[in-house]
Amino acid sequence: MSAVIVSRSRLCRNPFISRPDLQSRLNHQTTYNLIASHGQTEEMLFFAKLVGDYERVIQHYIQSGQYLEALATMRQQSRVEVYYRFSPALMEKIPYETVTAWVSERSLDPKQLIPAIMKYDGSRVSRIQDVRQRESPLEC
Repeated sequence: MSAVIVSRSRLCRNPFISRPDLQSRLNHQTTYNLIASHGQTEEMLFFAKLVGDYERVIQHYIQSGQYLEALATMRQQSRVEVYYRFSPALMEKIPYETVTAWVSERSLDPKQLIPAIMKYDGSRVSRIQDVRQRESPLEC
């Protein structure tokens, strides 16, 4: 936890990171490469969130097995395409929580979620049905 605080304060002191007018002038890929070349994962995540690159953050969390963090980040952003892209991976690991997120995101097209549902382990179907009964159901 202290590493996160240290990295955030280090980035916040950097004028290229903290000033919004300069953030737009930075080449994001170059900035990511520079941060990564120093092994500063927390700074990379902070910068990605700062510039709204939630897909990079979610991908990192999924690759590192932090599925609940990935889902929380997915819920913080508003692009439904991100739900469609990452839901299959999340359904394999945290199906109950993923379906709960779907139910709360009213703008999702259920047909686009079929690939994610296909990744679901059928032995746990009753958990999805429980969520759908407790919350308002997704309508096709």
